[in-house]
Amino acid sequence: MARNKKMQENTSIDCSLNQDTLDFLKLSKQPFGPEILSSNTYFNSPELEKISETLKYQAQFSDLLLIVEGVYGSGKTSLYRQLIQTDIPNIKLLPVQAEATDTLTQIQQKISIHLEDLGDANHLDSNLKSLQSFDQTPLLILDDAHVLSDTTLQELFRYQQQLLAEQDVNLKFAFFSSPGLGQTLENITDIQAAKIYTQSMPVYTEKQAQLFIQFKLNAAGYNGEPFPDEKSLQHIIKKSDGTALNTLHFAATLIEKQVEKITSPSLPAWVKWLVISLILITLLAGLLIYLGIFQSVIPDKQASTEQSPQTSSAIEFKAENTTPENTDSVVTTEDKDSSVETFSLNKDAPDNLPDTESLPEQMPREASPAKTVLAEKSDVVNEAQEAASLTSHLASEAPAEKASAETTLTDKPEVVVANAPPLVPVTKTKSTAQTKQAAQASAENPAKRSPDLPSPAKVAAPVKNAKPALIPALQQLNKMGLHDADWLMQQNSSAWTIQLLGAREPETLLQFSRTHQLKQNAAWYKTWLKGQAYYVLIYSIYDSRDQARSAIEQLPGPLRKTKPWVKSIKAVQQAIK
Repeated sequence: MARNKKMQENTSIDCSLNQDTLDFLKLSKQPFGPEILSSNTYFNSPELEKISETLKYQAQFSDLLLIVEGVYGSGKTSLYRQLIQTDIPNIKLLPVQAEATDTLTQIQQKISIHLEDLGDANHLDSNLKSLQSFDQTPLLILDDAHVLSDTTLQELFRYQQQLLAEQDVNLKFAFFSSPGLGQTLENITDIQAAKIYTQSMPVYTEKQAQLFIQFKLNAAGYNGEPFPDEKSLQHIIKKSDGTALNTLHFAATLIEKQVEKITSPSLPAWVKWLVISLILITLLAGLLIYLGIFQSVIPDKQASTEQSPQTSSAIEFKAENTTPENTDSVVTTEDKDSSVETFSLNKDAPDNLPDTESLPEQMPREASPAKTVLAEKSDVVNEAQEAASLTSHLASEAPAEKASAETTLTDKPEVVVANAPPLVPVTKTKSTAQTKQAAQASAENPAKRSPDLPSPAKVAAPVKNAKPALIPALQQLNKMGLHDADWLMQQNSSAWTIQLLGAREPETLLQFSRTHQLKQNAAWYKTWLKGQAYYVLIYSIYDSRDQARSAIEQLPGPLRKTKPWVKSIKAVQQAIK
């Protein structure tokens, strides 16, 4: 859709200098402010000169739609004003400043102002026709074209086709706008990309920015040293992104800072040294106060540490083999059928321990007695107490018989934990085979499966290639017999059609179709404009553009009043895609 609202632009950019800066630089006026454009105030760089010459040539010898695009502040309006002041052979310039509220009638009234010598505003078509007697072709130069609505732009192009068909007048267009207008026109009209010539505004380099700023200062009466210096110039280019207006804004800011630095008296050297000395004295005093407090806190901490009892237990490591009289024996037992591994670090543990199969399943499995990890005192004591409690409980319930496992002494280094109660054997109570059997039993008997897990039969298979449901208004259009986008994609791309209506809401198409009783002779399709859905209603298929134009005259009167226009099937199919 056309840009019916201005793009988000910073229209509050201030490029003016304060009065003190103007007086210091001896300037008679603001160098960077808005002013009446003339040959003395227009900065015509080689890049801008090239764009102007190209536009003049295209206006004379081609029927292309000319578009000059650029962001706010890039100099489009200055180029527009410079272009309308030049003479182009055999071209009658019709400059118009577009406004967001403009309709086709208002634009026609603005055009008529330039043709007052040929007749009044009520005979615009005849006045444009009269230009042929002077061997001139009208060229509408529209500034800020992006603010016009979709409807106004569509009516403007319909008016161009009407002039060509009825008056044999070739009205040419040159639009100055923000970026994106060309793509918008391709979407809302039948104009092809090959019929559009787009030119982008140039971005200033460091050298061009320096010449631009110096040109503006000299035009205001400045005769001093060249400005800015290289360092300041790099800062301006980095901040301004190379646009003309931002370049002047940041140049004004730097000029004011430099002038203020020159005019403001500096402090004497003795005052600077006095300020520095006071700062250093303050910092030194703060440091001494901090050190005094820190030294007073340290003795208190040391005294508190000396009075506290010992809270850590000694953990001794023996790197050499020891005899059974003064060391704990390590007993290892292995059951091949159940993959049970047990060990004990207490030589005084009871001999008649229960069978390992009767131990709880939640008991953790230790890797190996040779890989003992050091623990903090609190953790060791807690684990030892829990182990002692569990050992006494098992010993009271176990049968009075010895374990069938084979006991061997190990000569590996061992760990002695001081003041710790005896540890109990740790077993792995479930074998890998038992785990596999349990998983197989669960798979064979679905009734025992956990209720939290969904049954495979209850998981719905994803639907493939499912189309989204149509909006009710579009469903009604299909029931009335109107064709849809699938049908349009099967038509010959070289054919033509008549566009009746375009709207944001599908209900508008439904109401229009019911009012005019459209059925199999019409079709609708959905496209996207500026990220939003856009619905279009077309009428019939024709082999050529001329047949489509002739068919417009055969339409019922109410349909002709909506000012339908021809459109290629190729453009329709591209919009659908």
